[in-house]
Amino acid sequence: MRRFSVRFHQVVFAMSIGALTAFGLGACSDDSGPGRVDATPDGRVDAFVDASVDAAVGDGGGDAGEPVLSDYLMEICAGRSPDDTAEATELTHAGTEPLGVIQGLQDGDIEAIGFAPKHPFRFDLVRVYVSGTGSIEIHVWDDWFRSEPDLEHDLTPAETKTITADGWQEMSFSTILRDPSQRFWVGIVHVSGDVHLALADGPGGLSRFKSPSLINAPFVWSGISGQVEYMVQSSGEYFCKATRTFFSDRTAGSGLDQVQAGRIAMSDLDGDQDDDVVFHLTAGSPEPIIEENEGNLKFAYVTDTTDVTDTHSNFAVLGDLDNDGDQDMYLGVYRPQDATDFAYYSSVWLNDGDGTFHEVVGSGVDLNGTTAAGAFADYDGDGYLDLYVGNWLVHYPDPAAMPDFLFQGQGDGTFVEKSQEAGTARQNPSPSYGVTWCDVDDDGFADILVANYGYASNFLFLNQGDGTFVEAGLLTHVAKDDNGGYGGNTFGIDCGDYDNDGHLDLFLAEIAHPRYQPWSDPSRLLHWTASANAYGFEYSDDTLAAGLPRDEGMIDPSWVDFDNDGDLDLFVSILYTGHASRLFRNNGDGTFQDVTYLAGIDIPDGQAGVWSDLDGDGDMDLIATSRRGGGTVYLYENTIGAQSRWMELDLVGVPPSNRDAIGARVTAEAGSLVQIHEVKGGKGHNNTVSTRVVHFGFGDVTDAVTVTVHWPSGRTERFTGLPDNARSTLTEGTGTEVP
Repeated sequence: MRRFSVRFHQVVFAMSIGALTAFGLGACSDDSGPGRVDATPDGRVDAFVDASVDAAVGDGGGDAGEPVLSDYLMEICAGRSPDDTAEATELTHAGTEPLGVIQGLQDGDIEAIGFAPKHPFRFDLVRVYVSGTGSIEIHVWDDWFRSEPDLEHDLTPAETKTITADGWQEMSFSTILRDPSQRFWVGIVHVSGDVHLALADGPGGLSRFKSPSLINAPFVWSGISGQVEYMVQSSGEYFCKATRTFFSDRTAGSGLDQVQAGRIAMSDLDGDQDDDVVFHLTAGSPEPIIEENEGNLKFAYVTDTTDVTDTHSNFAVLGDLDNDGDQDMYLGVYRPQDATDFAYYSSVWLNDGDGTFHEVVGSGVDLNGTTAAGAFADYDGDGYLDLYVGNWLVHYPDPAAMPDFLFQGQGDGTFVEKSQEAGTARQNPSPSYGVTWCDVDDDGFADILVANYGYASNFLFLNQGDGTFVEAGLLTHVAKDDNGGYGGNTFGIDCGDYDNDGHLDLFLAEIAHPRYQPWSDPSRLLHWTASANAYGFEYSDDTLAAGLPRDEGMIDPSWVDFDNDGDLDLFVSILYTGHASRLFRNNGDGTFQDVTYLAGIDIPDGQAGVWSDLDGDGDMDLIATSRRGGGTVYLYENTIGAQSRWMELDLVGVPPSNRDAIGARVTAEAGSLVQIHEVKGGKGHNNTVSTRVVHFGFGDVTDAVTVTVHWPSGRTERFTGLPDNARSTLTEGTGTEVP
């Protein structure tokens, strides 16, 4: 076998921590290898979507006992026998012939590659192709952040091998079970001599190695990229392949299959009672891509008829800025601070009510520079929507950031910048990637959550009710986790009461790089908790207690009750090759189960996701995007939610509330089931905006429903007798006022 240096033949590794940032994550392929047993018909690489990190493996494969099916695997099997449904399967990264090895590895160094089986998988044999002579340990490791082997958790005891010639070496063990796409890693530890894992041609596997002597850095993982990968196989059986799913892929023929985009905003732009969609390309579009909902999950491109052209915008935030009953647009533009081309700038477009928009000249929002996020709310209670704009770095990766801006809406599409007066201006700006308004301290005023990048602390600006804010991120544990002095790379934050205790909890989606940035924060589920601090509350990190897995690439979270059972589930867009967006079902006991496989959702390298009852049948459908192919759009129809009781509410505010009722808190009580939702005005990274319609599911609860609305004006009203399984319009002033 020929050998080659890591500098050639498309094998790349990082030489420093800085270089690791750019090159640490190698390309990843479909884990099925030759035969493509789990390739999709159109040739797309399958999504690598984790299920539960705690898939029941019985004894973990370390004893002679039989593994026990987890509750989730039993649900997937749906009464079928694993033995009766078993299909012999070989997951492989083996190419046609060995090409060479990475030179310079030493005793104690590690080489490994990850597998993510498409279906439930049980296996009892792995093979590695090695070259050279010496001693190695063969390992099967659990996964860490879907990016590297978890060296603290062997799934089966390692086996030492003495190698005297090039060729395949195998290790058998007691059976191990893995949930669908739950990654595991197979690799070797160098014990002595000169023996290495062989490399072969391939589409690029998720291969990792550890070698401080080569990387000239702490003992961290580095990635192999390009069209080569380690030669490793895992033999076993797929079983209980899913025969039913919660969603149906309706992308083909919907019109959205013709769209290339990354960012998504959603609202009813034409007033026909269903949500339309505004898309943008990730790197900025010459203009928005506006798709009109024609019903029956069909969409039509209408940008050319709306007069919204030549904006070079990056994302949209939608809301009724002039309170005339139709949806207007703020279009954010990414433009570096020292850009010489000022032809493109952030702008406001008012809806003319006839399918067209016109730009508001002198809107006042063109101060924002490297705009990355924005969201609407009425922070000062004057009945007009205001805007917080988050800005990013002046020049990536330099640490200097543009300042964020708080704009006060004037009710005519113009804005006045109020950051200094309101107390949101920072002496040393942080690079923002997400903005979310919600009332976290339950005082009736919209607060601002700002997701910051580059290890900066996140901001929580608490609204004091007098036009000013106090920053409370650190004391409430929103700023960063409790490990070390750095924050993370927070992309998006969403608010939702997932445990139905009457307080808004948070999910913070983070790009976390444990391979080379162990100090950066992982994604966090933050549970609202009463506190003796100055603000009366704080958040506790319940991520692991809730059973949510760690993932390196989380960016865009959305709370949604997809199964209409009365509690909020969690959808997270997750990017990077080898990663995919995931849907976590709320178990109703403070824990979650990854049900992406049963849901039938397959969104590799995900970017964004928005939810709405697009077909009017009472459950929440999904539109999502992926970075694949420069920006692939997916449309998934919910096929199970409408089987349970539901209610949808379209709120209309009257002065001094804003007409969209953004910021209104809605409580639905049905017997002992009490749920709260807020009407949102945008959130997330380069912005994702789900429907403004408030959606409640009630599962099998049959008690009458009482709806209480706390309007932005401060008025509280109660509504009773609302129809089940229908959408109702609630206009402020028509309910029974509650003192």
